[in-house]
Amino acid sequence: MYMHPETAAQSTMNQSQPFTEDELNQALYAIMKSKPYLTTASWRSRAQRALRQTGDAVDAIISFQIAAESLLFDTYRTILVDEGLSSTEIDHELSAEIPFKSLLTKKIPSKLGGQWDVKSEQSAVGFYWKNLYIIRNSIIHAGFQPHGGHAEAAQSAYSMLRDHLEARLIEKRKVYPRTVFARLGADALRERGALGAHMLALVEQFKNEPEPFYWPYDTAKR
Repeated sequence: MYMHPETAAQSTMNQSQPFTEDELNQALYAIMKSKPYLTTASWRSRAQRALRQTGDAVDAIISFQIAAESLLFDTYRTILVDEGLSSTEIDHELSAEIPFKSLLTKKIPSKLGGQWDVKSEQSAVGFYWKNLYIIRNSIIHAGFQPHGGHAEAAQSAYSMLRDHLEARLIEKRKVYPRTVFARLGADALRERGALGAHMLALVEQFKNEPEPFYWPYDTAKR
């Protein structure tokens, strides 16, 4: 508490069963098959733990930024799968070490459309850029010492970026159905009114494919 006076008290462990055996098997399969967004979820969880339990603002902010980068790179990779690129072509595209700013402001917008201007502080992307990306850089490169308020803003910035990305994926679901399904799943698509007859038919197709639907066509032998 002396080190992190803003920390929240740690909760006791949940005594009820947190997941079913089927959900556990699905999770193990997803890890084995490198399902998109697992790394994103892992770093987001670490960020939230640092924010809510240990009160480590530095860890929270850096972890939220890693989650954001993973979120966008996984989305871009799966978009390329949707576009029909082979595994070799996708590996070649991503092996060029795309700068993160180029991914955020050029490559993703060219696929999904929408507002991705980092200078527009009123937009989701502009808020993210100011309150997460720039703060993270200040920590790494200038030794900036953030407080809990910065970490709270970083969490909001990550959430706004995520929500913006998901909204664009839903808008483009007919173009990138594998990507939006990988990101949201059938239940979330239904809740958002985005699981019409066409999308539902594709989801059933994806579920019945012999290899993971998010793999490139040559690796999945589609």
